[in-house]
Amino acid sequence: MEENVNEVLDINTETNTEGKIFTEEDNSAENTLKLYATIVLVIGIIASVIFFFMIFLPIEFSYMGIFGAISVLIPTILTWSVIKVFVNISLTLKEINKKINQQITV
Repeated sequence: MEENVNEVLDINTETNTEGKIFTEEDNSAENTLKLYATIVLVIGIIASVIFFFMIFLPIEFSYMGIFGAISVLIPTILTWSVIKVFVNISLTLKEINKKINQQITV
């Protein structure tokens, strides 16, 4: 009884060699968000590694490095994943809108 939404709406999910879905319309906003998400992730990981190595700087063991690394890494990963979900939702809605408009005009 369950049907795939892509099949019902006849959404083309063919991918190119990089695994990205072929699109004809302008996706500059989504591409900008993808770039921003990647930048946030890279900077967050670098900052977490720096905080993690702060454990070994003082003579005594310091928990500040562990707390700093965790407090930077978790929000970074959450921010990255939320942005990726928004981009995927936006691309899917554009594709659905395009299919619905094609069905209406036919």
